[in-house]
Amino acid sequence: MRTQGLAILVALVGCALADGCTTAPVKPVPSAETTWIEANHTSLRYELKGSGASTVVLLHEMQMTLESWDGILPTLQPGRRILRYDLRGFGLSEKIRGPVSFQDEVEDLHALLEALHIQGPVTLIGGAVGGAVALKYAATYPGQVRAVAVTSPAAYMKPQPERVAAIPANADEPARASADRAMDAVYPAALRTDPARFARFRDIVLSTDPGSLAATTRMIYSTGFADVLPQIQCPTLVIATALFPRPVASFKELADALPKGQFVVLQTGHFASLESPELVAPVLLQFLKSVGG
Repeated sequence: MRTQGLAILVALVGCALADGCTTAPVKPVPSAETTWIEANHTSLRYELKGSGASTVVLLHEMQMTLESWDGILPTLQPGRRILRYDLRGFGLSEKIRGPVSFQDEVEDLHALLEALHIQGPVTLIGGAVGGAVALKYAATYPGQVRAVAVTSPAAYMKPQPERVAAIPANADEPARASADRAMDAVYPAALRTDPARFARFRDIVLSTDPGSLAATTRMIYSTGFADVLPQIQCPTLVIATALFPRPVASFKELADALPKGQFVVLQTGHFASLESPELVAPVLLQFLKSVGG
C-alpha cells in the first residue's frame, strides 16, 4: 500500500460589509431544508443541493446531524451535487430501538440513493461513525463508489468486546451526564477558540437520543474491519485526528490495510468537520480534485 501525504492549506476568507447597509432585523434562515424520505424502512431526514457531474455524500459523526458539515459545505459545493442526511438514530431521522448493524446503515444509504435516483459513482466523505459507514459501503457496493475520505473513522481492525461489555444495559442515562463526562476528550479545550461553535456542538450532543447512542456504540465496538478494508478498491483517504485520545497509529493501521489508502494527520479533534472546518475543507477539496470527484 502506498501512503501519500497531502499538503494542508488553510484558507482565510475575509468578509466585508458594504456601506449603507440596512439595520432592519433579518429573519433567521435554517442552514438546511428539512426533508424526509423513507429508505430501507427507515425515515431519514436529508438535504440534496447543488448540481454537477459528480455527487458527494456527507455522513456525519455519532451524536451529530447533517448540520455538522455546514462549515465545509461552501468549499465543496461549487460544481458538485451534495447529499447529506441524518444517520438513523440521530438528528431528525428515525430513532433506533433494538440492535443495529453497519449493514443496516449501508442499506439505508443504498436505499436513499436509489430513492433520489442518484446513480454512481459517488464520493463518500464521513466522520467517525459516518466514516465507518462509508468504508463499509465502499466494500459492499464497490461499483457505486468513486472514492472515500474519512476523518477519525469509528472503525477498528478487530471487535472490542471489553468496550461492548462496558456499555450500560440501561440506556436511559441523560445525554448531559455522558456528554459532560466525555467533552474534554471529544472537543479539547485547545479547540474552543470559537465559543459559538463549541456551544452549538454541545447543544447538538445534548439532543442525542440515549437509546440510539447506546445501540450505535455497541455496533461500533462489535464490528471488525480487518476483512472489510482490503475489499475497498477505490482511492481512500484516512485523516487521523491528533487531538483525540485514540492513537494516531491505529488510524494508520486502517490506511495501511487499504489497497489504495492515503493517510494524513491533522491537529484537531474527533469531530473534525465541526471543530476545525478550516483545516479539514482544504484537504478534502484537494483529495476530491485528485480523484475527479
